[in-house]
Amino acid sequence: YPNPANPAFGTFVAARVAALRRAGATVDVIAIRGGGVHQQIGRKYLSLASRVLCLAAWRALSRRRYRVVEAHIAYPTGWVALPAAYLHRAKLVLYAHGADVIEIPNRSRMHRRLAASLFKRADLIVANSRFLAAEIESRFSDLPRSVVVLSPGYDPQLFHAEGAQSRQGVLFVGRLVPEKGLDVLLHALARLHRTPPPR
Repeated sequence: YPNPANPAFGTFVAARVAALRRAGATVDVIAIRGGGVHQQIGRKYLSLASRVLCLAAWRALSRRRYRVVEAHIAYPTGWVALPAAYLHRAKLVLYAHGADVIEIPNRSRMHRRLAASLFKRADLIVANSRFLAAEIESRFSDLPRSVVVLSPGYDPQLFHAEGAQSRQGVLFVGRLVPEKGLDVLLHALARLHRTPPPR
């Protein structure tokens, strides 16, 4: 989730939360704290699960029930959200972003079974693109409902500059990490300049 040390971390969730609050919803957020926890998977999910259950129990005891529990990065985070949804008799929404469908479930047969079981339990599955929606429906073919496509969107004001001039070139938008493939783009551009165009 965005913080001073990682201002771009989870901005897609922060934008969604802001939109829900503007629409009048009360939203609680439980998020991982900083990128370093990605290397400590057990600790990350144990921390998430304990904070989710504590908040869900406190809300239930104070009779302020959730109507919706939404998990971003659908698998495996949805398994953390599921007990809270059951406790509150709330709808479970899984928001899929990519690796949670295409990569993580393919790590083992156990992951595939757990992911398939989770996706079947969801009341709503949201994909961030038509491509990902098609992947979900093909990989988990016996889903009880269709997948909804909803882009996380962006705020165009963040990319507006006074007096900007048009220019030609390639724009890369993404975090500077290996999995985003910027190195592939740079190598391809270098090859374009070395290779004469076809006749």
